[in-house]
Amino acid sequence: MTIKRGDGRQALIEATAAVLSRGQDVQIKEIAETVGVSHTLVYRHFPEGGKDELVAEAYGHLFKGVAQSDFDRLFTALKAPGPTRDRIRDLVLAVLSPRRADVRWARLEALVQTRMNPYVAERIEGARQALIQGFADRLREIEPGLPADTAVGLSLISQALPLGITAIGGPGLTRQQRETVAELWADAMVHLFDRARADVHPTP
Repeated sequence: MTIKRGDGRQALIEATAAVLSRGQDVQIKEIAETVGVSHTLVYRHFPEGGKDELVAEAYGHLFKGVAQSDFDRLFTALKAPGPTRDRIRDLVLAVLSPRRADVRWARLEALVQTRMNPYVAERIEGARQALIQGFADRLREIEPGLPADTAVGLSLISQALPLGITAIGGPGLTRQQRETVAELWADAMVHLFDRARADVHPTP
């Protein structure tokens, strides 16, 4: 991967994230060469912790990026007219796909690193909070009368879709098991969102 000179801090983060996603060790000089800058620039962009801080930002970038894509798809499924349940079921099946092993690794590795690198713990928590609040805000776009606390609660539960299932849904699940999980999860999500809407629009 070649990144144009001048992209600066974000370019360093993305280059480091690419190395981490391949399961390789981060070497500052190699990262700097990829971006096309001096390795001393890394310490100017990340003055608090140098390499540790850069790696933390990269893990945060990976964690948020892969979760955000699933959240975007879930939001689309909830917002679009028609059979919401079927769209959620299909999304869960995609999340559980054995082909997503790289995504599963990136998320779990990022969480593991929170116990070893305090910078990672801080960045992951920041990314998690941003995901929760961002999805809650989008839910209130769909249902403007939804109380803020309810939206956050639904967001927390929804976050288990891209994160929790990713952790437990390894390649050992059979196709039938994946389909069963998808059906059950779709039923549960639809029920929760319908219940929240009923609270906003109670039946006379």
